[in-house]
Amino acid sequence: MTRAFCFLPALCISIIVVFVLLMIPPVTHRFSYLAAIIDKEQLLQTVRSPRVILVGGSNLAFGVDSQVLSEKLHIPVINMGLHANLGLRFMLRQVERCLRNGDIVVVSPEYEQFLGQLNGGTELAEILYVFPCGVFSLSLENVPKLAEAVGEMVHRKVKFWSAYGVRQAGRDSIYDRGGFNSCGDVVSHLVRTTDHSHLADSGVVSGPLVIDGSAIDLLGRFAVVARARGAVVLLTFPCLCQSVFNQPYKLSFIAQLQRSLRQHPALMIISRPENYAFADDCFFNTVYHLAKVARLKRSQMLAEDISRYIASKADTWSSKQDQVQTVPGRK
Repeated sequence: MTRAFCFLPALCISIIVVFVLLMIPPVTHRFSYLAAIIDKEQLLQTVRSPRVILVGGSNLAFGVDSQVLSEKLHIPVINMGLHANLGLRFMLRQVERCLRNGDIVVVSPEYEQFLGQLNGGTELAEILYVFPCGVFSLSLENVPKLAEAVGEMVHRKVKFWSAYGVRQAGRDSIYDRGGFNSCGDVVSHLVRTTDHSHLADSGVVSGPLVIDGSAIDLLGRFAVVARARGAVVLLTFPCLCQSVFNQPYKLSFIAQLQRSLRQHPALMIISRPENYAFADDCFFNTVYHLAKVARLKRSQMLAEDISRYIASKADTWSSKQDQVQTVPGRK
């Protein structure tokens, strides 16, 4: 009995140590790709309105030159794009907390957000390591996904502690907090060699795709909340390589998605999906990550879409904003 009582404190201490090692973020997480959310949140808090806020996954992080947008629109631009696996629900809630009168929110979600990725994945759980305030952007719908991610998180953390030196030496990756510029754009890939070898095999669709209607409803509710705060929400389609875009099942899904989005009374669509389907050699390393030249072209196209929409739909915009004054400084 005495030996058992002596063993119990040791067991408890061991469990606590293991828990701490698994749950406390390693030093390198401060410099990780996901840690860039800290800097993006700071931009949301400090950049004055009116401003353009880009919301989406890595198609925006890698695929937009915010400085080009800012120069053409004459308004500051914040690129909140980071990772699709954070889920559109988290992305919108994070921005919703900081919406102000005059903001223009341009949402460009990856197509997977309408195919079950709405509530995020393992990356959503991982990001709480470096951004604890992210809990305020979570909702009950995120809980099941977070629970599923626990096992994968523990597995990744064990791998880290078993190969700590290797991870410390990996700071030259493009997926690094230092790879972003002051607007929130990834720029570390602009001087790297592109790799198109695996694009043809990425995103292969072998059967019909079913739209997750809750993602469309979520966008609609977000637009209503933004309107009540004097902001406007514009929806555009993500860039995608043509070899994936032109797959028959993918084409059918995208066409159906476009119709469904346009039918929602609260959503304002400013582009056509085919306009942002680029040749495969325009991409850096995934079907959503544009290389330098196409990144610039897409930024110019997006600036034109936003400008054209505001100019041609001024009356409609005004009525949908319930007589809220047009964004200051806009024509």
